[in-house]
Amino acid sequence: MKKISILTPCLNEKENLIECCEQVKNIFNTQLKNFDYEHIIIDNNSDIETYKIIKKLTTDDKKIKALINNKNYGVVISHDNGIKFANGDAIITFLPSDLQDPVELIPKFIEKWQLGYELVVGVKKTRQEFFMMQLIRIFFYKIITFISGKKIFDGISPYQLIDRKIHNEIKQINSPFFSRTLAFDFTDNYSFVEYNWKKRLSGKTRENFFSYLTTAIRGIMFTSSNPFRILLYFGFFAAVTSVFYILNILISYHLNGPKAEPGITLIIIILLIFLSLTLFTLGFMGEYIIYIFNHLAKNRNVLIKEKINFDN
Repeated sequence: MKKISILTPCLNEKENLIECCEQVKNIFNTQLKNFDYEHIIIDNNSDIETYKIIKKLTTDDKKIKALINNKNYGVVISHDNGIKFANGDAIITFLPSDLQDPVELIPKFIEKWQLGYELVVGVKKTRQEFFMMQLIRIFFYKIITFISGKKIFDGISPYQLIDRKIHNEIKQINSPFFSRTLAFDFTDNYSFVEYNWKKRLSGKTRENFFSYLTTAIRGIMFTSSNPFRILLYFGFFAAVTSVFYILNILISYHLNGPKAEPGITLIIIILLIFLSLTLFTLGFMGEYIIYIFNHLAKNRNVLIKEKINFDN
């Protein structure tokens, strides 16, 4: 019997956690009887009420497991760490307890996986959120596609199914990664499932504009080094252009005499030279930073306070 791992990040989700676990259980007891599963809750040091709920859930059902972090590391870092504890034949990478991403997609993910797809990605067709936020998300995907030079599909979600083969490769990565697009680096054998992104079941989101901005910057950083390369190319272009402009000024000066106040031409030339050198230098510095980052960056350590229902 094949086993499915499901990862659920959690922070003070006492209003939603029980319903989320019940829906997952019902899906496997009705539509997915031929599959075993483990439901891993990755808790970011929630309040005592949420912790008590987690303890009761894991006591009543051994298929529900929990990683209790020693502090709140943020959903991205704790999730990246938690994904390495799954041991299923396929992994549902991100099912938030607020149920904005519907549990009903899991059978569709598994169906496509059984057809041979190594990666099945949820795509948010519509979103029940503020219109301006939808425009910002669309703009972000356009920007990241342009900068990275890769096709980043609009609306892709971290709610995905990845095959064990891809999961084994992800577990070997010791540097930070952007889970939303990482699996595409390991396979071209993928498919999509569209769905409607709902409002939260209850409670308020802990995410704000700055956390979304941090995620966006993280996505740009971990999908491409092109921002620094663009700066390097622009610096080179500015340097070449400056040389031709300076030559034009000098030739014009000797043939036609000065056309500006004394000293203005010299100031323009100096500014062009230093601007070009600055951009060029920043581009090279960026390349070295990327090199150091790729070779030395380690995933931020996550101290786990308690593991529940894990064998070790």
